Amino acid sequence: MAHRTKRQHFVPRFYLKNFCDADGYIWTHDSRRGDARRSTPENTGLETNIYSPEVEDGERFDEIEEFLAKTEGAAAPLLTRLSNSEKLDADEKAAMALFIASMFVRSPAQIRQFAALAGDMASWITAMQVECERNSKQKSGEDTKLEEVVLDYLGREDGLKLNVDRRAGLMGFVQLEPISRLIENMTWSFEVSKDVELITSDNPVFWVASEKIPRSPYGFGLAHRLAVVPFPLSPSLILRIDHGNPQPWRNHHLDKRRAKLANKMRAEHKDHCLYYRTHHDGLHQLGMKYPKPVQQVDFGYSGPKVNVVRKLKN
Repeated sequence: MAHRTKRQHFVPRFYLKNFCDADGYIWTHDSRRGDARRSTPENTGLETNIYSPEVEDGERFDEIEEFLAKTEGAAAPLLTRLSNSEKLDADEKAAMALFIASMFVRSPAQIRQFAALAGDMASWITAMQVECERNSKQKSGEDTKLEEVVLDYLGREDGLKLNVDRRAGLMGFVQLEPISRLIENMTWSFEVSKDVELITSDNPVFWVASEKIPRSPYGFGLAHRLAVVPFPLSPSLILRIDHGNPQPWRNHHLDKRRAKLANKMRAEHKDHCLYYRTHHDGLHQLGMKYPKPVQQVDFGYSGPKVNVVRKLKN
């Protein structure tokens, strides 16, 4: 039997090494446990078989984990160059964009959100089917009381509760290519922090608006002209990915206020873990302040409450 990887990192080890101290250790603040611990990248940011769901006869579907390993292999030397503020050529940028996109869809926070999206879609499809049945009965003069009751029930958050297997969130990988293309075609530059140590998390890739915009029920997409991906490369450097920056591949100073804001956004978007080089009470307080990640994936449908569970029971 071929060797397979059971201990699967949702944050790659070579990426975490950029945030290690001189002894090769990194701090993890876990908001679920309410504590911080120091460990090596080998023992940080991982879960058993998170990308290898069980299929027929107890076998594991390992194609996602194998794909991620290849993507990481191509990205590792490029991350080193970016960490030195070096410009990438077109092919290198495409390879790195694929890696950054994979960091988004592979994170536990996004897997959970994609699973919840699957639940919302199932509820919506069911409601549409019931509505079609009601409309058909109305045309033929039949009683539609049952359909009306069901539609009302499906439209209430306090009514039906839907459990969804977290593994359904692996469908997010079908969005990898379009997300990668968007990132590749955006403008890349660097932000350097000299006064504040930058942190990362178990959900290191997300996008925010560069200025305040009206809230939409459908969320805020990466293709929006104001979308910015602040991807931390090290405790002193962020790769800024945005639309139309007139100074690509340039180093820009990140002042103290904006560096603190970058760490705050990291805490808001984390699943439950922050990773950093130097521990202090301020980071503990920051990690505990935001218990749930910002909703990045949204179907815009209001219906039954969706509860994502690690594994559905038979």
